[in-house]
Amino acid sequence: MIWPLIVISLLLIAVTQLLRRILRPRVVEYETNDVEVSSSGHHFVSLTESDHGRYCSLCENGMQSGMQCDFCGVMVDTRLCLHSLSSTVPCKMVARTTDNDIMHHWVRGNLPSGSVCISCEEMCGDGVGLVDYRCALCQATVHADCKYSVGERCNLGANRDFIIPPNYVTIRQAGTRRKKQLVVESMTLPSGITASSWRPLFVLVNPRSGGAEGFATLQAFRRYLHPVQVINIDYVSVNTALRWIETNPQINCYVLVAGGDGTISLVLDAMRSLQRQPPVAILPLGTGNDLSRVLGWGSGHSGSIEFSKICSELRNSTVIRLDRWSVDIVHRRRLGVRPKNKHISMVNYISVGVDACVTYGMQSTRSSIPRAFSSRLLNKLLFFTYGTKDVLEHACADLEKKVELIVDGTIIELPPLEGITILNIPCWGAGVRPWPDLPDMPQSTDDKKFEVFGVRSSFHIAQMQMGVSQSIPLAQGRSLKLRIFGSALPMQCDGEAWMQHPGTLNILHLDQASLLWNDHTTAKEKSNSFFYL
Repeated sequence: MIWPLIVISLLLIAVTQLLRRILRPRVVEYETNDVEVSSSGHHFVSLTESDHGRYCSLCENGMQSGMQCDFCGVMVDTRLCLHSLSSTVPCKMVARTTDNDIMHHWVRGNLPSGSVCISCEEMCGDGVGLVDYRCALCQATVHADCKYSVGERCNLGANRDFIIPPNYVTIRQAGTRRKKQLVVESMTLPSGITASSWRPLFVLVNPRSGGAEGFATLQAFRRYLHPVQVINIDYVSVNTALRWIETNPQINCYVLVAGGDGTISLVLDAMRSLQRQPPVAILPLGTGNDLSRVLGWGSGHSGSIEFSKICSELRNSTVIRLDRWSVDIVHRRRLGVRPKNKHISMVNYISVGVDACVTYGMQSTRSSIPRAFSSRLLNKLLFFTYGTKDVLEHACADLEKKVELIVDGTIIELPPLEGITILNIPCWGAGVRPWPDLPDMPQSTDDKKFEVFGVRSSFHIAQMQMGVSQSIPLAQGRSLKLRIFGSALPMQCDGEAWMQHPGTLNILHLDQASLLWNDHTTAKEKSNSFFYL
């Protein structure tokens, strides 16, 4: 059995080196050189792709490289044009108003492909140079000849119930000198709008999720929404971004988390300190995206942002309650010193053994690739490689002899196992539904109970993912104690893995979070959603 193990190890090393070569130039490409011009409100970032159909908004020269304001969309090809344009052309955040009515913010040229004139309903934007106009507030496009027939007043478009008008919010900068983020200082309810018909959308983005998807998501939502509504959580904390909620009880909002399962857990943890907690929807950018699958938001987002579709799904979504659990880990003394205890919260699941071993190996390898971001292809390839490696190694064999499991005060007798998972939601392992239909132990997301199941090996996990095998149900309960003795074991919670030294893990109910269930999802996604079962 030694030769297959050597082959798998060599394959892992080769894959890692190959990914280093492939990803290094790609990552550099997505590092943007931000330039902020506070007087005009622009926020310029480097264009990441060569496109011969772009033209400088000032000198009108064709562009192969340059910078773009990801708030309003104006483009420049040189630094000279950048500073000249910024001194004469304000961004969409600098509102033009008449009697509290907002005026269109027209940007000339560089229209999206397939644009249609709102006046004559003919195609527009085609041609050489800066052709026709787009409103940076309502996204309407219009021919130059039709522009004066549509009027100057802007209603912010069909999705105005999610957008903060620029003249009804005051903003401030938060973060550090190199990592600045616009956040709400104060906000008022727009005139002529009732609180029940206006719920601004705040998008919390983890830019490292999904490779380039995180950066592209930031830029796309900044184009559709007021930039203060799109938060880079690498720059400011969730509490800082949503602090305005405490002082504006008359205004409700939606929160859309763009990231993976770990990002969602982080956001829900941070929002727990708010007196009012807005409901949370998900734009899945991670690898497993199990909670997103359960709530009908899909198995993973890729491609362009369909803003109107997202808004429609939010309007038709339903608020549900989701249990969350506190996890306290008390370490045993080592060499006379007790390590600091650990406290985390669980949203999806926490596990010890073989699946955590695979996740830990994947994370360690991924972090060793310099300056590389997470990508689904990389993660799935690493998961497959480490899973195959463990089929031969059985690193977590005889797990039942290394732990003691106590649920609701009762010691659970364990069969031969290599993994134990405490489950809070119906999905696990990127879409697997491990808990069988047991009449005496039904599963729910808000019953203040968890389920515990075991797996025999990484090969058993592969069989479950193929639908040819089931998990080993162990228990259902409201409190759990897991004693680990002997050597350190791999553990993971909501996709974040670590090596756990001997100690005791205690799990108790923490609270319930408000999340949005997308009950107008596609037929394929309905088959994955727990609420359609």
